[in-house]
Amino acid sequence: MATVTVGSGPEGVAITPDGAFAYVANSGSNTVSVIATASNTVVATVTVGSAPFGVAITPLQNPVPVELSSFTAESDGSRIKLKWTTQSESNNLGFDVERSSDQESFSKIGFVPGNFTTSTPKFYTFVDSDLEVGTYFYRLKQIDTDGAFEYSPVVTAAISAPTAFVLHQNFPNPFNLETKIPYELAEKTEVSIFIFNLLGRKIRTLVDEVNGPGSFEIAWDGKDERGRIAPSGIYFMQMRVGEVIQLKKVALSK
Repeated sequence: MATVTVGSGPEGVAITPDGAFAYVANSGSNTVSVIATASNTVVATVTVGSAPFGVAITPLQNPVPVELSSFTAESDGSRIKLKWTTQSESNNLGFDVERSSDQESFSKIGFVPGNFTTSTPKFYTFVDSDLEVGTYFYRLKQIDTDGAFEYSPVVTAAISAPTAFVLHQNFPNPFNLETKIPYELAEKTEVSIFIFNLLGRKIRTLVDEVNGPGSFEIAWDGKDERGRIAPSGIYFMQMRVGEVIQLKKVALSK
């Protein structure tokens, strides 16, 4: 408990903190705000000149542990990026990220640590990758350090089927250890992706399956079919879907 003394201090009131509280006189009024130092939140207001002994203490409602000001979901290819912002936090352990395909049954897909106690805005992101075509629902389970928790509103985003068969440029390019090759399939179909050298010889099969629709990504580690590291130089990646063939140039630098 803090001690309230009438007749001294700003506005005629002195509050002696016990380490858990501090006080601030409100300019232009006869009130003093009692602040919990652990969470930096106002927990009561002291008014001079009323109630017994000329002082009235008005307690406030328990402060919300985390004030969530925004929560959004945005699709990007086969990924959905979640973003959220808090205006303040008190004893915030972190956030469980939960996903559902029917807005009823949610399951945890990740955890993002919180900032415990802070009075400044904090920004968070989480990326849900390698998703199939469909609509997805997300919510946050904010968890306090004492185990208490609260759910956020639900947000939604959709992964749409591509409208064409596309082989995208690999990244990084040139590459040393590994490069990623994105591609899109407009429908379920047989798809193959090969690596050829400058002599036109196939040195690696990366994809040979039925897949789609959707956006996908495959990695090449710079090795041939026997696991040997390919020499530095220019190679071609080829995607074949039925009669459709697409080529991209890739540079390996060891």
